[in-house]
Amino acid sequence: MLITILMIIFILLMLGISYYLFKHRKQSFMVFHPESNQNLQHLLITTSYSLLIISIFAIVATATQSTILISIALLLGVVAVIAFELMLLTYFPKK
Repeated sequence: MLITILMIIFILLMLGISYYLFKHRKQSFMVFHPESNQNLQHLLITTSYSLLIISIFAIVATATQSTILISIALLLGVVAVIAFELMLLTYFPKK
């Protein structure tokens, strides 16, 4: 029961991040300006869709209560977010 609640929280976080990235693909957020950088805009769109697909996979994994699928969904989510953050470092404004 606890893993189901935690997975629902994980899914909501992934969907929230996915929506936020998709919404900000044409406007500035934090210190980044994707409206002036086509590569950054493409990175946001790709990451947003990836997180959406992982969220759908996590919903299926939670519904089936398969420990292996839940573990894979968590691993994919963590790797996707870490990879996005590392790629985002290349677009950090330099002074």
